[in-house]
Amino acid sequence: MKRIALVVTCMLALADSVFADTADDVVAWYRRYAELWNTTNVDVAAVAHYYAIPSYMVDSHGVVQLIPTAEAFRSTMAAYVDSSKHRGWAGGKVLTVKAHVLNPGAAFVESEWTNFGTDGTPLIGCQVESFTYLAAKTTDGWKFLSSHDSPCKAR
Repeated sequence: MKRIALVVTCMLALADSVFADTADDVVAWYRRYAELWNTTNVDVAAVAHYYAIPSYMVDSHGVVQLIPTAEAFRSTMAAYVDSSKHRGWAGGKVLTVKAHVLNPGAAFVESEWTNFGTDGTPLIGCQVESFTYLAAKTTDGWKFLSSHDSPCKAR
């Protein structure tokens, strides 16, 4: 009986370390994604590589947008970047990111961002924007299945 308890304890410890490594991997993957948003010259094709198709986007009001094709995704992202630039946006920076592993192939990712203008200062209005993503590990690496933004908050 003691031997079974020891084996189960070792298996649980190993499982915890696998999840911890997976969470670290997801956070590192997300930080690479976040780097793509540090400039007004966002590489929309590179951003698209991080999303599964079809993909779902849920805004802070609960409106769900299904993006059914890669072409539709690139078009949606390009329009978002252009619209942001017209409001004075020059880039975004991730402030915090946490991964909550559901199993070795799925995770929730929570992040907070700040958007800044051409002078490098945070934009007036939405100073901290929160996002939650459902990500899955695919044969092509981690991909976002859905993204969910939260209402903006002051710093």
